[in-house]
Amino acid sequence: MPYAYSQYVLALRNACLDLKQRGDDLDAANAQVRKDAAKFLTAMARVVAMGERDVAFAYEGVSFSIVGDDQDRYTCTPSFRGDDAALKELAERFSGDVDLALAVFLLAHSGEIMLQCIEAVQDKRRLLEHEKDALEEALSEER
Repeated sequence: MPYAYSQYVLALRNACLDLKQRGDDLDAANAQVRKDAAKFLTAMARVVAMGERDVAFAYEGVSFSIVGDDQDRYTCTPSFRGDDAALKELAERFSGDVDLALAVFLLAHSGEIMLQCIEAVQDKRRLLEHEKDALEEALSEER
């Protein structure tokens, strides 16, 4: 009876093919989330670049740094504290994939993050106005 196990081999084969398909589907979804998060960060950096000033801000446990290079190309780099419980929990839900958890977080909170970025840009503008006023005052005292 050499073929008694063939039905089990077929069942195992089908289970493995299903597992592969589900894994491929998950990989595609993960890649799309990462791509969308990268687009969000790029869009935010491009808008901030119009002000030609570096900006840094934080939202919940994530810090954002938007800086320009020598060729005026701006990038937005997010980072989070390892002690942030919400992000830690999110990373655990994604098998410890911190980058994927961060991408999901960015997309889930994109509106609030943009509002925080707007506030940081406005703070930077006020700081520059204050510095300009201080400079003009110092120059007028010298005359």
